[in-house]
Amino acid sequence: MRLVLHIGTEKTGTTALQVWMHENTQALRQQGVWYAQSLGLPNNRAISVMSRASDQVEDGFHFFGLSSPEAHEAFVRQRTAAFREDVETARAAGAHTFVISNEHCQSRLRTPEMVARLGALVKPLFDEIEVVVFLRPQVDKAQSLASTGSRVGLHISKDFLKKVRPRQASYNYLDLLERWANEFGREAVTPVAFKRRPSPVAFFKEHLNLDPEAEYIPDRRVHQTLDFRVVALMNIIVGEENTGRARDLPGVYRKFFIDEIPAEQPLTLSRHEAQQIQARFDEHNRELAEAWPQIGPSDLTPDWARYPEVGTFDKLGDADLTEPLRYIFGRFNGELAMSRARVKLWESREAEAGGDWDAAVDAMSQALSQLSVARQVPVMENWAGEQYSHYENRRADLEARARHPEPEPGAGAETSPGSPVDPASGAPARRSDLGGDDGEDSGSRRRGLLLRGFVSRR
Repeated sequence: MRLVLHIGTEKTGTTALQVWMHENTQALRQQGVWYAQSLGLPNNRAISVMSRASDQVEDGFHFFGLSSPEAHEAFVRQRTAAFREDVETARAAGAHTFVISNEHCQSRLRTPEMVARLGALVKPLFDEIEVVVFLRPQVDKAQSLASTGSRVGLHISKDFLKKVRPRQASYNYLDLLERWANEFGREAVTPVAFKRRPSPVAFFKEHLNLDPEAEYIPDRRVHQTLDFRVVALMNIIVGEENTGRARDLPGVYRKFFIDEIPAEQPLTLSRHEAQQIQARFDEHNRELAEAWPQIGPSDLTPDWARYPEVGTFDKLGDADLTEPLRYIFGRFNGELAMSRARVKLWESREAEAGGDWDAAVDAMSQALSQLSVARQVPVMENWAGEQYSHYENRRADLEARARHPEPEPGAGAETSPGSPVDPASGAPARRSDLGGDDGEDSGSRRRGLLLRGFVSRR
């Protein structure tokens, strides 16, 4: 069985590919392609953590809750056993290709020893191994990484750009390719120009000989470029000291619908600044093109038309935060109102179960008041309005039942001609109720509807 190991690089559509692979697991298996299930989903992050020594702590250790060398060693043993079982299950199912995808293999495995640990893990299990890596112009990658850095709690400023140099491991593509070629063989490494192949999903459909006519869940881009005003707000929240690895501010203080706020003014460098930064890599990229002819000099030359004459990095210090703050406060208040409405719905059902019709009606009236608040938030207006009609129907139903309370058992009930009757109690039947369109089950559906349409500029 063949292994296709996709190692990034970061900011080349890796998350979109991983989500697509995960969501289309069954469609891929039907074609003999098995996406790793034992290394974390959707992004197989465990493979990079397993390939580091126990004293080489990075954020992946914290992600998996590994607080000591002993915990890491146990993690490696457990995951290695699970991985081997995963491979055997794939082989027994008739798979011809096993796929692993994790961009941290590029960004976290920075020494030959780390790559060798990964090699020792996978080489005994596969007949053939191919390492696929997408390469993007370095300044394009740096600009995109700035938004990612803001998401995870880094203070973003021009200082962030000082590190964008060939000696910095994240941008040293030549060392990256040589490191993996030394472990797996030069012929096993496939560098791909992201500029020519900007969709990893489309690339892998062809590369894995997948049926283009098969039914797949469509790919969706995630992690859009942030609006520079959102980055400026995050800078205020995290503080200027958070410029490196130490990010002590808990995530709960950094979650404010950051990926939902439309990037009307994306964080971007000016064209002149971008050209200056990319010029640092001219010699490096010439050497790369000579050593790896699959990547031509133009493949690592940015499309300068995508960079404006005036960028927004310089505006971070004095950004007008009015629009993002309005969005954030509106969303928080809308979400709070929806939560309060659901609480009142629960109280109404409790009162109904106890036969207290007046209390049930009053709770629904309070729920409707909360929904009226949520309807004022543009991004929530349609869904809250839909729920409002359901809640109104329920209140009307309760009011009708309050006027015609259920009789004592055996006493019978009077109904108006043509009125529906509950066959169990003889009381007037409900005209409406709230089912699958309300409550927790609908929460994820609603959030999906809210997020739909915000596409990535990654």
